[in-house]
Amino acid sequence: MTGPGSSEEIGGKRIGGHVGANEATCVRSTRPLASHPATPDSVTAVTTESRASADDLEVGRRHEFETFTISEGDLVDFAAQWDPQSFHVDREAAESGAFGGLIASGIHTLAVFQRLAVSAVFDHWQVIAGRRLVDVAFLRPVRPGDTLTGSMTIDAVTFDKPGRALVVCAGRLVNGDDREVLSTTMEVFVRARV
Repeated sequence: MTGPGSSEEIGGKRIGGHVGANEATCVRSTRPLASHPATPDSVTAVTTESRASADDLEVGRRHEFETFTISEGDLVDFAAQWDPQSFHVDREAAESGAFGGLIASGIHTLAVFQRLAVSAVFDHWQVIAGRRLVDVAFLRPVRPGDTLTGSMTIDAVTFDKPGRALVVCAGRLVNGDDREVLSTTMEVFVRARV
C-alpha cells in the first residue's frame, strides 16, 4: 500500500484503498466452491506474503460469498453423525413435526457459513486463529435443496500486540429467497506488519 486510496490485487481480489465513513466496499470471491470436502490436494496454496495482513483490512468492507446448495443426503449424513435429532434425520418424523419436513442442523448451517467464509475471505488473509463466535443466531430453517450465500463485513480492526490484530466481522447467511438464516459476529486474530 502506498497511501490512502491506493489498492492492490491479492489472490485476484482488490485489497486496500480508502473507504469513507459512509461508503462500503464490496468484494466477491471469484473462486468456485466445490460441494465436496477440501483435501490437501484440492486446496490452492497461497503464500503468506500474498495474503492480506491486518494493516490492509478496511472497516466497512463487505466480502460477498459464493453459493452452496444443501442436498438432502448431505443434510441427513451430517445430522446422523453430529446432531441426530429426528427432524434432521427422519423424513417421516420431520414431516409430522413442527417444521413440516427435514431441516438442517444449526451446526451444519454454521459449518456451511465457515466454509464460505474461508473461501471468500480467510484464504486471502493472514489468519492466525479464530478467537470466538458471538451472538450466533439461527433465524429460520435451512431445508434440503436450499442454496445459501452470504457476506462478512469488517466491523473493527484493533492492533492489540506487535505483529497481530483482532478483526471483528459481522457475518450473515441467506437462502435463495434472500431471507436470512444465520447471523453471527466473528473475532479473528490476523497477522499485522506493525
